[in-house]
Amino acid sequence: MKKIILDVDTGIDDAIAIMLAVASKEIEILGITVTSGNIHVDQGIINTKKILKVLGREDIRVYRGSAEPMKRALVDASHIHGKDGLSGQLAEVMVCSTSDGCAFDFLEESINTYEDALTIIMTGPETNIAKLLKKKPNLQGKIKNLIAMGGAINLKGNATLVGEFNIVTDPEAAYDVFHAGIEHFTLLSLDVTRDALINKDELENIKDLGVREIVTGLTENYMDRYFLGNGTYSCLMHDPLTILYFLDSTLVETRKEYVTVERTGEYTYGMTLCDFSGRLGQGKNIYISTALNVNAFKDKFFRLMNQL
Repeated sequence: MKKIILDVDTGIDDAIAIMLAVASKEIEILGITVTSGNIHVDQGIINTKKILKVLGREDIRVYRGSAEPMKRALVDASHIHGKDGLSGQLAEVMVCSTSDGCAFDFLEESINTYEDALTIIMTGPETNIAKLLKKKPNLQGKIKNLIAMGGAINLKGNATLVGEFNIVTDPEAAYDVFHAGIEHFTLLSLDVTRDALINKDELENIKDLGVREIVTGLTENYMDRYFLGNGTYSCLMHDPLTILYFLDSTLVETRKEYVTVERTGEYTYGMTLCDFSGRLGQGKNIYISTALNVNAFKDKFFRLMNQL
C-alpha cells in the first residue's frame, strides 16, 4: 500500500480526487489535511467529511490546517464551487463540523514516521506545508515526495492573466514550498490539467448509479460554466489528475526545471516562472508537467470510479 496524505481545500474537484483515492486498492490514506482556498477551511472540513461519509470511510481522519494565506486575505472560489464549496450537493448529509485534530501536528508526526515512504498530494494552496516548515524547520529535507496541482507554465492563468488559482491564493507559501529542497516535487500545472476533461456523456461510464449521481451533481455547474466558454459540457479534472498520476506516472510527461513564483508584481503575483534556458543559474527544483496521455487518463479515471 502506498502511503499518502491528502492536503485539500475541498471544493468540487478536490471531492472527486478524494473519491479516486478512496477507490484505489493501492493507496493507504493516512489522513486528510484541509486549508482555506476554494472555500474556508471550516467548510472544507465539513465537505471532506461528507464525501468520506457517503463513501463509507469515516475512519479516515480529517485535520484542520490554515484559515488564511501566509500574508494575504483569503479570496476564495465560491463563485465557482458554490457557497458551500460543493455546488449545493450532499446538503442532506449530516457530519460533525469539527476536525479530528491539528494538521500541523499530524503532518509533523507522519513525516517523521514515514519519510521516504510518504507522498503528500496537494490539491489546494500550499499554505499548510509552508507554515509547517516555518514552524518546524527541522523538517526541512524530510519531505521526500510531493505532488501538487498548481501553476501555469506556458499558458495564461485561470485566476489572473498569468496566475493559476492555487498559487495566486498564497504565492508566498508556494514560493517557500518550491524552494524547500523537496527531493521529488512534481507540479501538475494547467498545462496538462486543462486537457484532463471528462464530458457529460462520458459520466455514463460510471456503473454504480449512486456514485454517478454524486459525480454528476458535483460537476453540473462546472460543466455549465465550461459550456459557456467552450461549447461543450465538460468538467476539468484538475485535482483528480494528482491521484491518477500518483498511481501511474506514465500518464504525464515531466521534466525537471528551475521554477519559482512571482510575489510582488501588481499584475503578475502568483505567476509560476520556469527558467528553461538556465539564465538564473539556479539548480533544477521541480518536475514540471508537459503533456498528458488523455485516453489513458480517462481509462484510469473510470476504472477507479468503478471500484467504489
